[in-house]
Amino acid sequence: MNSQTMEQPKLAQLHKVLRKWFTAMHFEEKPMTGLMITEKAKFIMMKLKELISAHSLTVGKKIPVRT
Repeated sequence: MNSQTMEQPKLAQLHKVLRKWFTAMHFEEKPMTGLMITEKAKFIMMKLKELISAHSLTVGKKIPVRT
């Protein structure tokens, strides 16, 4: 599996979340600049990477349960 194949799901998620944000901002008639959209995309990608990383750390590991 090459890096382009692995990146596709992340990019699809980024697009979906960014589109929802953009639509909400547009609906509220808030002004947007290219820089704002770029910064939001960077922020969303950072959060997606954090979620994927956290998920990777927990997959296959037993999580102790306190009783």
